[in-house]
Amino acid sequence: MDLETTENFSISWNPKAPYLIGIGFSHGNARYWYLPLENPIIKWDAADLKTRWRHLVYPNSSNSQETDKKASIPSTDWNHDGNLLATASRSGVVKIWTSEGVFFRNLEGHTGHIVGLNFSPNGSKLFTIGIDRKVIVWETSTGKQIQVYYIRKVIDYHWFNDEIFAVTAENGILILRVGEQKPMREIQTTDVNTIRFDRAETACLAAGYDNSKVIIWQMNKSDPVTIFNGHKREVHTLRWSPKGQQIASIDYDNHIIVWKAFTAEIILNFTHSETLNSISFSPNGQCIAATAYDGRIFVWNIESKIQIFNTSYKVQFYEIAWNCTGEWIAVAAPGYIAIADLRQAIKAGQEQQMKITK
Repeated sequence: MDLETTENFSISWNPKAPYLIGIGFSHGNARYWYLPLENPIIKWDAADLKTRWRHLVYPNSSNSQETDKKASIPSTDWNHDGNLLATASRSGVVKIWTSEGVFFRNLEGHTGHIVGLNFSPNGSKLFTIGIDRKVIVWETSTGKQIQVYYIRKVIDYHWFNDEIFAVTAENGILILRVGEQKPMREIQTTDVNTIRFDRAETACLAAGYDNSKVIIWQMNKSDPVTIFNGHKREVHTLRWSPKGQQIASIDYDNHIIVWKAFTAEIILNFTHSETLNSISFSPNGQCIAATAYDGRIFVWNIESKIQIFNTSYKVQFYEIAWNCTGEWIAVAAPGYIAIADLRQAIKAGQEQQMKITK
């Protein structure tokens, strides 16, 4: 679907309502989209789609669609309960909306473009990251600043729990505890591109590096738990499976590798002709979806290694996300969003898996 704008935007499915997706733009305004689930996706028309949009406009302002083709992708995130959506803006203001589309509050503390934001796991806190080198932790219920850190060159970030989070920094990885100014741990290294905690059970942090390695660290141990050497070029994106037993990682040699986190055994290895840029595990961990800059969307059943979905558009996708039931995926490109109904594909993949195991 054409969004009638050329700017980048971010997408975020509501964690409780499987039919509701939030879309945030770099000017800070947002749209909600309620999927017309009563009809198959192939039968939707443009008029039907547009009736499902709800524009969220900051009070006493216009819904101007500012355009900056060089702008970075803005951040959008729902809280755990799915009743608040936070959107970042180039102006340095975070806007928070209710799930009904009502403006809730502004968070003002940055002096420039906000490059990232993330609610803590239970939604009680929110951190924001700006080009002003500030990392600000906010209390969601009051909008008050809890803490301000000054950190250079933050590329990636992730909460471990509601008190501890990690960011990449100029000289490595900083693990921070809210309420303490000094990091509780510093992992001295350079050229870290991506980090993610496993919140499921292991309490480990995985990091992808320019030297093609993925290293898994434990919070209380100085030595790595696992060093994965399966990539040949820089690792730019990684994700843990929901149960924390597998990691999917992408490199700049156009490889996606799914591997066992603590044995480094490769489960799935896929190569594409163009740059692969985004991956996402389904909520049950059985499937993984990926996008490429040439407009391809791929979905695999991990256990069977069968590709259950493969389609293409004439756009450059940069983000992909599953809804909370694991039946739909949304993918984003500049000025364009595509949503795929995977129910039939997943069912067919499960039937193929049953035939293989017999």
